[in-house]
Amino acid sequence: MAKPGIASMVCLTYTLQSGVFIFILPRLLAQTLGTNAWLLVPVCGLAAAGNIGLIALVHRLARGRPVPELLERLLPRRLLTVLYGILALFWATLAELVCREHTLTVQLISFPATYPIVLLVFVEIVVLYLVIKGFETIWRSAVFFFVFNFSVVFLVTPILPQVEWARFTSFWGKEGHYSLMGLLDIYSGFLGYEMFLFLYPHVKMGRLFTAVQLGNGLVTFVYTCVAWVCMGFYSLEQLKIIKYPVLNLMAYVEFPFLVRIDDFIFNLLFLKILISTSTFTWVGASLLKRTVGTGKHRVEALLITVSTAGVLLLVPPTIQDTARVLSWFAAAETAVAFLLPLAALLCVGLVRRKERRDSYA
Repeated sequence: MAKPGIASMVCLTYTLQSGVFIFILPRLLAQTLGTNAWLLVPVCGLAAAGNIGLIALVHRLARGRPVPELLERLLPRRLLTVLYGILALFWATLAELVCREHTLTVQLISFPATYPIVLLVFVEIVVLYLVIKGFETIWRSAVFFFVFNFSVVFLVTPILPQVEWARFTSFWGKEGHYSLMGLLDIYSGFLGYEMFLFLYPHVKMGRLFTAVQLGNGLVTFVYTCVAWVCMGFYSLEQLKIIKYPVLNLMAYVEFPFLVRIDDFIFNLLFLKILISTSTFTWVGASLLKRTVGTGKHRVEALLITVSTAGVLLLVPPTIQDTARVLSWFAAAETAVAFLLPLAALLCVGLVRRKERRDSYA
């Protein structure tokens, strides 16, 4: 299997972290922090960079050994089976919730006459195909989508002359509700990097985590620019009530050869959701494979997909209900993203202590 290089890892990191979330970020910032809330975006980027640094530290102290290998030296097989099963089902469910929310949004905006289940089944088939084909197909697809999606960022440049500097007051954080769930929802837009805790055996090492940090920095820069432009274009009251402020912003951009550019951009960025969903599901299938041991990901991918579909039957197929459940899953994933590297560091310490004791025996 071909392994991605540094440039490919920057593309994969950017694709994993960013997505359709960028369309609602300015609204979340305005509702949570109020005036000049765009300043929170670099803070979240720094927090993500610190967490990526922890993952890099795990890799260095473990001397490149995979985290599952360290766990298998410490925990009994039955406990590992339960742990891998919970993580696989949790990540697959989270990925499917993200995919469902954005599929329902695409259906509402672009295909209102289409029954939602039809689009959901089509997306599930594509995700299952990518997972079965393996990580090489996923990262190659991420590089392909990155080339098209990153160019979309430059479409905000025609809006810059319409940004009003008067909207950037000297006050920070006025008229926000400061909820914990709101802050977690904002930070959830940076999640995805935690997958590299399990991906580094499948990539070329070299400057892997430098590439991940570059990808995270690129996401932070794009989020900051988009949030800044929206807060200078709309009033604070408008931002709080517009569901997709960036999409509305793109409606002001006109090209003679393209009608409804906002619709085109939304559907283009939706392709990145396929990569995020496939990566989370593939990592879950990889963990499950260590206990099932079938040699390929087909059985594990099918098992995870069927189990996830059963769990998601409990969630009504509406945008509001899906978004509410997804908000709680994203908050749990934020905790997982910070706790997993710390737990891995503890495992590294215990394994190295055990190895030293065995060497003296």
